[in-house]
Amino acid sequence: MLQISVLLILVSLPLRGTTQVSDQALTLEAKPQDALKNEKIVMTCSTPFLYLKGPKHFQFYRNNVLMKETEDGLFTIEKAQHADQASYRCELRIDYKNLVSNNLSITVSDGYVAFHVVPLSPLEGETLELNCRHRYKSQWERQYAFYGKGKIIHSMKSMSQECLYSIKVNSTNDSGWYYCKVNRLKSRTVEIHIQEAFAVPKLTVQPEGQLFDGQWFKLLCSVEDNLSQASLWYSFYKNGVPLQPSSTHRDYISKSARVTDSGAYYCFVTDSKVWKRSNQLNLSIRPFERPVLYIYPASGFVKEGETLRLQCGTIKGRSVYWYKNGNFLHITRSNVYEVLANSETGGSFHCKIYNSRQESETADVVINVSDQALTLEAKPQVALKNEKIVMTCSTPFLYLKGPKHFQFYRNNVLMKETEDGLFTIERAQHADQASYQCELRIDYKKLVSNNLSITVSDRDVAFHVVPLSPLEGETLELNCRHRYKYYWERECAFYGKGKIIHSMKSMSHECLYSIKVNSTDDSGWYYCKVNLWESQSIKIQVQERFAKPVLTVEPAAEVVEGLRLVLTCIVKMARPSAQLRYLFYRDSIALEVVPSDGSVFNINAATANISGNYACETIETIYGLRKRSDYTHISVKQAFAVPKLTVHPEGQLFDGQWFKLLCSVEDNLSQASLWYSFYRNGVPLQFLSTHRDYISKSARVTDSGAYHCFVTDSKVWKRSNQLNLSIRRIPVSKPNLIIQPRKELIEGEAGSLICSVSNGSLPIYYQFYNGSNMELHREFSNSSELVYKIGAISKRDEGLYHCSVRNEATDLPLRSEDIKITVIVPVADAVLISRTNGTEMWAGERLVLRCLVREGTEPQFVWYRNNVPLRNGSASSHVTADGGELVIHSFRTDNVGRYHCAAINKGINGTIFNVTSDYIGFTLREIAASLIPVLLFASLITSVLFIYRKRDTGNSSTVSHPSRSQPSGGGLAANNVDYAVVGATYNAENNAADLVYSVVTIRKTTEPCNSIGFSHAGKKDARTDPSDNSITYATLNLSKHSDEEDTADGNVYENILRK
Repeated sequence: MLQISVLLILVSLPLRGTTQVSDQALTLEAKPQDALKNEKIVMTCSTPFLYLKGPKHFQFYRNNVLMKETEDGLFTIEKAQHADQASYRCELRIDYKNLVSNNLSITVSDGYVAFHVVPLSPLEGETLELNCRHRYKSQWERQYAFYGKGKIIHSMKSMSQECLYSIKVNSTNDSGWYYCKVNRLKSRTVEIHIQEAFAVPKLTVQPEGQLFDGQWFKLLCSVEDNLSQASLWYSFYKNGVPLQPSSTHRDYISKSARVTDSGAYYCFVTDSKVWKRSNQLNLSIRPFERPVLYIYPASGFVKEGETLRLQCGTIKGRSVYWYKNGNFLHITRSNVYEVLANSETGGSFHCKIYNSRQESETADVVINVSDQALTLEAKPQVALKNEKIVMTCSTPFLYLKGPKHFQFYRNNVLMKETEDGLFTIERAQHADQASYQCELRIDYKKLVSNNLSITVSDRDVAFHVVPLSPLEGETLELNCRHRYKYYWERECAFYGKGKIIHSMKSMSHECLYSIKVNSTDDSGWYYCKVNLWESQSIKIQVQERFAKPVLTVEPAAEVVEGLRLVLTCIVKMARPSAQLRYLFYRDSIALEVVPSDGSVFNINAATANISGNYACETIETIYGLRKRSDYTHISVKQAFAVPKLTVHPEGQLFDGQWFKLLCSVEDNLSQASLWYSFYRNGVPLQFLSTHRDYISKSARVTDSGAYHCFVTDSKVWKRSNQLNLSIRRIPVSKPNLIIQPRKELIEGEAGSLICSVSNGSLPIYYQFYNGSNMELHREFSNSSELVYKIGAISKRDEGLYHCSVRNEATDLPLRSEDIKITVIVPVADAVLISRTNGTEMWAGERLVLRCLVREGTEPQFVWYRNNVPLRNGSASSHVTADGGELVIHSFRTDNVGRYHCAAINKGINGTIFNVTSDYIGFTLREIAASLIPVLLFASLITSVLFIYRKRDTGNSSTVSHPSRSQPSGGGLAANNVDYAVVGATYNAENNAADLVYSVVTIRKTTEPCNSIGFSHAGKKDARTDPSDNSITYATLNLSKHSDEEDTADGNVYENILRK
């Protein structure tokens, strides 16, 4: 086996002198192929021929100019420029071999988004691979959108640098310009040219022109170009009904056309990806009326020596083939054939008319040549008593020469012999009423005439009828003759079956009248009258030309659908010369089909709807006789019930909804496997299969249309009811706007607005607005929600927001409810201000302290003396309603200490922000008794000056500088607890708490008389910068302290980091 494998490899190698192994044995690829400017492009030249040994020399060409030669098959462009946008190929030379790769087009774009499509010229039914790539990677989600022919195709969100999407192109109408977007950045546009997988099929019929009943014809479904090179499947339809399952045969042949084959024909061609419908061909199959064979004489009887004239139809100038007893006889260029009758002429004649398209033949007609070459006639044959009767014996053989001896016989007794063939009875008597016959002897020949009956009447009126036993349709010749001649008018009347048939006036002594007998009902006694004289009565016996037809049905009158039925109209004829045509009836209504096989009517595949009462009618074309058979009931049972097409779910279907078509058959008597096919607007949705359902996972508006299904057991095709489905676009619902991560956001936190809808056909147009109705963002999206990222939240982002949405099914945009974003600003830079100038207080002096913050949402304040929270509402002091001011009504010894304040506000999830001020220490000034009056007077003056100064310059005289806020998880709230703890915490029993670290900022000013410019609302005065002359430090004390320990130099506060 190894030797064989090596041999096969060696055989596959090109011989010396071969310049190319394969048209595409070398492949050139590039990553990326659609590059952005300054991007790196790596081209790889590869071959599947791994067995190739020896040094490999890869040559890279740009626009057919050699650029570089490598051994590893790699060619790199480090920083792509516009000059690199060109067509590339590579070649590989090994010894005597030269492999050439495909041509590869490299594009270079200036933008931030690259768009690549493969292939650029796809065939119908193929898939486009769309690649949208951003220049830079990102940690954030991006909105990718693909566009074709100006409309959005698909959009998605991805954190990837590139996004892929596949789309199937169904027809050349999908050709056009395509591009993509990443957020608001647009790529270059790429033109896609969709090529026909195969040409639109053309349906033709052979032969061309008018088609007739019984004629062969072929439908040809032609496809000129098949670029896909795939096997094509063909299916043929008549009036929307499949004629056969799909096959690889492109023709449909009918060996014998029927009038019911008339209709609108078309074909479908598919390569399993694309379905294409041909032109419509309207075929009209005309019933071919078989030409009538006319015979002269019409009776079908001709004597030897007379001329027989046959006429085939009424149209002249066509070639006619004549047949006798089933054998070809003669061909004429006209529709008339004449022959001189002799003893060999008799037989069964028919004709056929030929042209380039059709063939037809008449019913057989039998021509009998009479053996009686001698004719005996008498005038009158019905004689009155004493009348003269002249009998003539004649022969058509005019060529007979020599003496002729005619012998006359009465009741087979020789009466007379003459040479002129005449025998006369001068005065007829009753004895002359007999049967007469004549003979002619010439040499050795003897001719015998017909028997002729002579009657003699005593009456004055003679009545003669010829023939006495006519066939239906023939004509009776009535002769009424009076004995005497008169010179005045006489009334002549004919009677049949007791009723007057006809009357006339005449001056002649005899009257003639012809009457056609149509049926045996015309049999009876006939006579005539001349004035009052009545003739003798003669009995006329009309014979049937053909019997009442009998209809037979094979194989049976009760069958199952799909079987072939043969209806035969059987007729017994009295004389084979009758020329008959046939009609067939169902429920007394003539069938449009004129059978081509005479008395046989074929139903190729019986269906239930043809059940009914059938009869056939026979028409004699020469005499116009019609006879209809008894009715026979034909019952065709359904092989399977008529399919019913339903849709699930019921009711209105909407864009994007799942639905299933179910083709149901209740009864299947044939027990055969059933095959199903589904159609929309006459176009097949799939090949025939045994699955009775068709599922659409996601309906589209373009799926709207008229649906039906066909079911077949390979013999019978049945079409279901038609189901009109309307796939409606779903109007977009009222949007819902939410804020992530929550409505209350902390300054600096990232926030997003999410606008979502519960229903609505895609794509949806989203718009975001703020409270002043300024548009923030707009975007088309194939998603039911869209996220707009605000970014880092600031105080200016606080306010109302809403979004609006609309789609193609919505007239006006729908607006969401307003939603409010609340921005929480953490407290910052707390500062303590004293309204007293100095830190030494006189006993009984009023002390007012104010706590201010530079910024912060709804700050709350807690006051401390010597790091111990102060209770509100004590007898010696109180805190104002906003908590920002501490008032000591009368300073005493127990008020001495170091004071500071803490500002607190709430964050989210129980987080609390706090910031503490610096300390201000107050002492009690001691005064000697001798100096009290002086001090009181000085105090009075100082108070007046203080009030005056306060009015002009403000209230504070001592300021503690602010520190930054710190978040706390303790959940403190001054309004909800008796006291708040910041820093060293003491409970109600004044037990020391554990201490943690804190960052404290101390600010000092060079002008102690000026306030630092803060308000209780946290607003900073623009005139003063609190960051001037500030020092930030931190202390840490992990031990517990007692009331006796000196904490003047320590700044220890509780600090819980923000979550």
